[in-house]
Amino acid sequence: MYGHCSICQFYGRLVTEHSHTTGLIRGYVCYGCNRKLVEIENGSHTHGSYHFVVDGTFVVEVPCERYHSYLQNPPMERFDARYEK
Repeated sequence: MYGHCSICQFYGRLVTEHSHTTGLIRGYVCYGCNRKLVEIENGSHTHGSYHFVVDGTFVVEVPCERYHSYLQNPPMERFDARYEK
């Protein structure tokens, strides 16, 4: 699926982002933002801004607060959709 990432707004291929604990689908994000969300949930991230580079070119700087805001207010939470393997 292609579209704009719910966090960084980068246009490209998106993944279904969900809670690995509850299965709740939170939204659609790019691969880079999905990886940062995993780090945040695992407690292995450092607070600050994240820089995304695609094909050697700087694309966007995303403040850490945007990820935390996304996790606190997931765009798809109201639909109560669950990810099933």
